Amino acid sequence: MLERRFEVEHNPLPDREACICLWTEAATSGKPTKTMVHFNDGSIVSRDHRPLSDGGFVSMFEDVTEGLWTRRR
Repeated sequence: MLERRFEVEHNPLPDREACICLWTEAATSGKPTKTMVHFNDGSIVSRDHRPLSDGGFVSMFEDVTEGLWTRRR
């Protein structure tokens, strides 16, 4: 997913290493987060990040483009 964000030029920071550092800090924070990732092609992906008790984490991605478009009408 990180590579895809660089491919479509959708990143919170223009510097690749700074983006990776920002994402790594968020992933290791131990807090659950949910983010909508908007791509330049108009697609939207929901990222749900959940920490695990062993220090790892699970991130789930769902394409919500069509569902959000339908709700906005």
